[in-house]
Amino acid sequence: MLNLTLLGVGSLVVHKLPKRGEAATTGIVTDQESPLLANVQRFFEERIRDAFKLYGTQIGFLEETSSPVPEVIRDLLATPTKDFIGGSQTMAHCLFDLQAKNKNTSEGLLCVLRCKIGAVHALAVI
Repeated sequence: MLNLTLLGVGSLVVHKLPKRGEAATTGIVTDQESPLLANVQRFFEERIRDAFKLYGTQIGFLEETSSPVPEVIRDLLATPTKDFIGGSQTMAHCLFDLQAKNKNTSEGLLCVLRCKIGAVHALAVI
């Protein structure tokens, strides 16, 4: 079990996904990290800790999937210097494509955070 008191957020990318029915535009993904002011960093660290306390459960990936997301996450965790923004963009496009097929979705934000828990690299996708 990881000690979440050691959780630290190092990088944040926020993508805005348009509401249902809107055509995909180049504006759905950002090409830069979001500023990580101390209060923003603290907010996300507290939210992640609270979520684990209340809802934390072990997850895994399907053995076979056409989604690029599991491979992106594995790459980002295995190689911390990997293109974090590019990986988060792939996740945003994948989510938008899935939502475009479902007419009951609304606009929102996809936040991808590069974290460390002690010496262990982690990602949070919110």
